[in-house]
Amino acid sequence: MRSRVVWRVALVVSAVTALSVASPAVASTPWSGSGTGTTTVVDNGATGTTAQFTYSVNPGNSGSWRFATSALSDGPVDLSYAYTGYHAFFQVRVSLTAFVTSGGVTTTFPLVNAGPVNCCTPPSGGFSYAGTIRLSVHAGDTYGFDMTGSNGDSDRRLLGTLTVVDTTPGPSRAGYCAAAGNTNPTTGAAIPAGAFINLLPDQPTVDPHYKGATPAIYVDGTGITCDPPPAGYAVSGYAGDAQHVAGNLYPYYKSP
Repeated sequence: MRSRVVWRVALVVSAVTALSVASPAVASTPWSGSGTGTTTVVDNGATGTTAQFTYSVNPGNSGSWRFATSALSDGPVDLSYAYTGYHAFFQVRVSLTAFVTSGGVTTTFPLVNAGPVNCCTPPSGGFSYAGTIRLSVHAGDTYGFDMTGSNGDSDRRLLGTLTVVDTTPGPSRAGYCAAAGNTNPTTGAAIPAGAFINLLPDQPTVDPHYKGATPAIYVDGTGITCDPPPAGYAVSGYAGDAQHVAGNLYPYYKSP
């Protein structure tokens, strides 16, 4: 069977939402891509959590590609991926594998292994796969995704887009009220006592710039603040899950 259909593909990924204003929890180098045919790194992830890679082979009946980065710190990495494309119609194959190379040893995590399929069950005629995976990495490790594809079609095109979003939760933050003598670690400027500061939960203990800072309070109807509670409000335990803040951290002020 040979296809006689002219098929145009818009490689638009909507399964993964870009989080471009966030920073990945595990530091890494910019993503890079390589492989058969024309390859393009649309976004290398250097300014956010989203990275994107495309490939185009025309003509050609098979190809392989890699989209990867290197870890600069240790930790788990949560990656959401969306892989879309078009590998024609006849004897279509598609595979996607996550991997981590550490100390010269590569560990693989198969995600997609589809085909060979003929018209017109996916991946024949176009495909779209999405999911998430957690990888454990150490500084110096290379990690990312390998893709392969092929067809036995007279339409000898292989087109694909892989979008990756680092969804690893960042370190938790907490609201504190500055103590006298606290300073900005970047500029050295004094921070007014009582000013609200957003810190790591243990920062007042381990960072001398914020020594003595105290947890902010949670005022019913107002939220987390360093402002004094209204007259008549009294401590009623600590803010918790109902207020969507860390439990046993913020004294909870409530009207009588």
